[in-house]
Formats: sequence, structure tokens, C-alpha cells
Amino acid sequence: MSKLTDGRMAQLRLTFLAECTVNIALASQAISRLAQSATAESAISDLFRGVHSVKGGAGMFDLQRIADIAALMEDVAGQLARGSLQVSTGVLAALETGCQALEDFVDGANAGIEQVQDFELPHSGDS
Repeated sequence: MSKLTDGRMAQLRLTFLAECTVNIALASQAISRLAQSATAESAISDLFRGVHSVKGGAGMFDLQRIADIAALMEDVAGQLARGSLQVSTGVLAALETGCQALEDFVDGANAGIEQVQDFELPHSGDS
């Protein structure tokens, strides 16, 4: 088995970051669909799948902030899927904030900027 070179790892990271953009867009579209129909199971599934893919890849490339935000969003999507959390204005706003933060961190990673600021998903209760 061949060892990955630094150049190959850099190429894989760029591919992953491009895929992040697609998966974040998938999650964002799912949030919009949830706003229209709070019981849209396919929207919850798409949200979960999008952020789960981002989380997994981010961990592989040591993009911890991206992985952490995606994990928070994945947890919310899981709660929605299980019915232990209901779609509300607060939940939707928190998820939208999470998508924006993911976009910002991915843009930073693409630009070679290590962003170190803390991020917390806003409280997802009704507002």
C-alpha cells in the first residue's frame, strides 16, 4: 500500500472542502424545506446526511471547528428525526446559523486561514 504524499493529502483536502460546499448547500436546502413543512422526513434525512458527511471528513483533515459545528447540527437533526425535538423558529434559526458558520469556516480553510474563534450553536428553543 502506498503512503499518501503531502501533495496528495493537500489535493484530497481541497476535494473535501469542495464537497463540504455541496453538503452544506444540501443541509441549507433541507432547513428551508423544514421551514415549509416541519414534518418533512426527507428534509430531516438530507440535513442529517449533509452535516454527517461534513463532520466525518473534517475530522480526517483536522478541521476541528468544522467537525464540532457539524456534530452539533447532526445532534439536532437526530433529535428531530427521533421526535425528541420539534421544528420551531428557534431550531430553524440555530440550524441556519450553523450552516453560515460552516460556510465561513470552510471558506477560511480554503483560504488557508486557521480560524480559532469559539462557536456555539444558539439555543434552539422557541424564540
